[in-house]
Amino acid sequence: MKIILFLLCLLPTLLFAARYRTDPEHSRIGFRISHMMINHVNGQFNDYIGTFDFDPKAGTLKDTSFVVKTNSIDTGVQKRDDHLRTKDFFNVEKFPEMTITNSKITRKKKNDYKWTGDLTLLGVTKPVTFDLTYNGMKKDKDGKNKVGFTAKGKINRQDFGMTFNAPADGGGLLVGNDVDILIDIEAFEEK
Repeated sequence: MKIILFLLCLLPTLLFAARYRTDPEHSRIGFRISHMMINHVNGQFNDYIGTFDFDPKAGTLKDTSFVVKTNSIDTGVQKRDDHLRTKDFFNVEKFPEMTITNSKITRKKKNDYKWTGDLTLLGVTKPVTFDLTYNGMKKDKDGKNKVGFTAKGKINRQDFGMTFNAPADGGGLLVGNDVDILIDIEAFEEK
């Protein structure tokens, strides 16, 4: 009888996706953009929360929600970060958050997927597709299940109304339009 009760308690975790929440100490939502057509600027957002349902056996990812505080942008240069917070770029007073929601996932190989989510930035929502790699599951020191993912995608910032630019000396533009999005997520199972 005890074995049956144990299996009944275990059954929901075996049959259904578990809910996960990002671990901010071990995750990063970053980006890379061309500067003057000769180099790249890298940055990240330091304040965000992500939740999703994931079933590693079935390879399903759903009910994804990432909320990023745009004011937390960090490129390592305060003057540049202050400019990125203005109406020229993220307009953080009017648009304090950007989000990624409503995921669709397609398995390509065992741990490789195409993940499409709706990105809302500056009040504009468009689908963005990421190459997603599931890096595995482990138990942490407290016995919690943790999963890891790496996602890489690309957007054109002008598609979201972020059009500020200036000519660079010698031709070309100061800021590129294509933005590489680089996400490293470690998340813990909510219970």
